[in-house]
Amino acid sequence: TLAEEMTVDAPYASAVEAYLGEALQFIIASSTEAARSGIEYLRGAEEGKASFLLLDRLNGRDTPPQLPYAGPEVIGSPLQFVKVSKALQPAVQHLLGRVVLVNDLDAALRVASEFNDDSGWELLTPDGLIVDPVGVLTGGVGGDDDTNLLSRTARIEVLETELASFTEERDALEEEIAAIAEALNGLLQKRSA
Repeated sequence: TLAEEMTVDAPYASAVEAYLGEALQFIIASSTEAARSGIEYLRGAEEGKASFLLLDRLNGRDTPPQLPYAGPEVIGSPLQFVKVSKALQPAVQHLLGRVVLVNDLDAALRVASEFNDDSGWELLTPDGLIVDPVGVLTGGVGGDDDTNLLSRTARIEVLETELASFTEERDALEEEIAAIAEALNGLLQKRSA
């Protein structure tokens, strides 16, 4: 799925997950034929239904080189906080290319008119509220960060980094303890001699 193939910097993982919603569960298909085979399998096995992201048909949506407005309320494009393989970049560009992260809901509402230029911009807050400048506000309560796919992935990355740091620290302390024990044994041997 798309969620398994992408990581998002922790501060914006919940926001990107709220925006992408069901798209995170899209199965990535390298070709239309591969997706067709997947659909045929699901039908034949009566295993439910799925949405496929057709990489051979998907082009990254053209995104203007600069935002229509870049005031202090604007964080920037969520694309700068998303990591995916080169093969998936057009898909993520298509899904997030006209999304702009802003500081909060008040900021989104304040600058919405700057993005109302018929280009399809949407404003996204770090807590996952979405403002479409044409007059739609989407939000509410989602799951906690431990149940959100992207937040969980980001948290795992942070924990892996912390674990590596703690492991290094533990190894250094074990070496220090071994050196102290050796010195202590040397002192005890001198004392008893």
